[in-house]
Amino acid sequence: MKFLLIYLLGMFVPYLYLMYLNWIIYEMFIPIMGRSGSEIPPDILMASFVVVSFILLSSYFLNFIYLARSTKKTVVTLTTVFAVVFILVCSGIFFPYSSDLRNPRPKRIFLQHLSRRFHDLDGHLAKSDSGIWVNGLDYAGISHVSPHIPELNDTIRTKCEEQSPLCGLPWILPVDYLFRKNWYLPAPVIVPKGSIHFQLLSKEQMPWDSTKLTFEISGPSHMSVYLRPHQGAILSRWSLGDGTPVVNIGGDYFVYYSHGLQALPWRFWIEMKVSDEPVKGMVTLAIAAHYYFGEDQKSPQLHALSERFPNWTFHSSWVSTYDQFVF
Repeated sequence: MKFLLIYLLGMFVPYLYLMYLNWIIYEMFIPIMGRSGSEIPPDILMASFVVVSFILLSSYFLNFIYLARSTKKTVVTLTTVFAVVFILVCSGIFFPYSSDLRNPRPKRIFLQHLSRRFHDLDGHLAKSDSGIWVNGLDYAGISHVSPHIPELNDTIRTKCEEQSPLCGLPWILPVDYLFRKNWYLPAPVIVPKGSIHFQLLSKEQMPWDSTKLTFEISGPSHMSVYLRPHQGAILSRWSLGDGTPVVNIGGDYFVYYSHGLQALPWRFWIEMKVSDEPVKGMVTLAIAAHYYFGEDQKSPQLHALSERFPNWTFHSSWVSTYDQFVF
């Protein structure tokens, strides 16, 4: 008994420190998994952490099983506890979200009232649409929301515009590969008062066999520009950063631009190199404008939909526009 007490006292500090490290991991990763997107199952990742933590913490006390009067009863008891907990976890009877202020577990949702316009190579409007774009930021999507708002279901899953950069949607960050499940509820066209103004200022043929396109954009304080070179064309240089284009994971180029309330129009240029192969235009350029505040931030439809969400959700909502051009 004396040696057992010495062993327990000696393990107290490292055991307590290991529990503290595990607690930090849970405190960090559980909120992150609540906004990790629709493609990463958080249960698998967190279960892996739990298993590793349990192995590390229990390894110090496994030998105590042999001190029990009945090893068989101890093993059966532990197996029964494991089976009961496993069944309860897999049954889905535990609701994952809560609005309790002392222990909040909100479901995070992005709502964007969106108007999209797609132009062809001649500058004519090829097609347009509008709706409320819904992004559930966790793996569960909107499965828990649909009973409260029946029109938000899988029948209105967003279709990817394959010919458009980042699927033709106004992403804040280029993380479309993490949020492939989203929803697009049809809604009336929204026209912000502070609409963007975009124009091609010049098109120059450079001596080193490339074409320089200079653009000017004015609009809200937060905008995104997407670029997708066509087959046979290469984006060789631009006026951003150090001049070397940085490609996104999906193969498109993404630029996030923000400025203060008073700013001059944004001018930038890109250089395209085209091979001898025939291409229908050199590059597709899209501009997403985000109205995060002010009178353009909300719309009646966006406000009405936001009011219908249950209190255990935390939704951010704003108006966005998407304009696509081909050059």
